[in-house]
Amino acid sequence: MIVRNEAHIVAEALDSVAPYISSWVIVDTGSDDGTQDLIRDHMARLGIPGELYERPWRNFGDNRTEALTLAQGHGDYVWVVDADDLLVGTPDFAGLGADVYWVRYLCNAHGYYRSQLFRDGLRVRWVGVTHEAPMWDFDCCVEARLEGEYHIEDRQRGARNLSGQKYARP
Repeated sequence: MIVRNEAHIVAEALDSVAPYISSWVIVDTGSDDGTQDLIRDHMARLGIPGELYERPWRNFGDNRTEALTLAQGHGDYVWVVDADDLLVGTPDFAGLGADVYWVRYLCNAHGYYRSQLFRDGLRVRWVGVTHEAPMWDFDCCVEARLEGEYHIEDRQRGARNLSGQKYARP
């Protein structure tokens, strides 16, 4: 996860995925609203170990790639979650075997899938400064949809959405 001024919403996202994670890695890119301490304190209360890194903002692609790189070695899979995402329902993580999983999202009654769950060690980089997309060696990887009775609500309530500057380059 990458965050910046997400104190108003990040705890909800973390609570929704907490039952399914054994550790966390979050990169803060310049919050001045207490996001960093909120995350550390909240995850400590949940009893889930992890690390918060502070890095300068470059762009979505570079910062998300760095976050994934920092998360390597913390589990069998790395699940990329946004601060304003909310997991609803129960995904089926039993028997994971693919390299990349496409996760079901719902935004304003529109459903779609995003590649958000990656086998640990898979070399993934995000390309793009605003509408970033993950890229990997497509020839060597097995892809699948993450099954279960769930979806991720793409709530579009992150700091950039609320500021009216979502597409502005900081």
